[in-house]
Amino acid sequence: MEVLTTILDKSLFVMFFMSCLVILRQIFLFIRHLNNPEPQKYSISQKALIYLGVAVAIILTSVIKGIGL
Repeated sequence: MEVLTTILDKSLFVMFFMSCLVILRQIFLFIRHLNNPEPQKYSISQKALIYLGVAVAIILTSVIKGIGL
């Protein structure tokens, strides 16, 4: 049973890390869009918006509850 718990804890940590990377990527793209000399509307695809929403949910859950079971 401890092996399963350890595997789940490590997978939750990997999900947290990947969520941080998804959010950092969107922040980078937004800042790069702000520095564009031609003003255009910033748009996110439906797939990227779902990934961003899941990433924010994982980060908020990890901050409130903590990483682990």
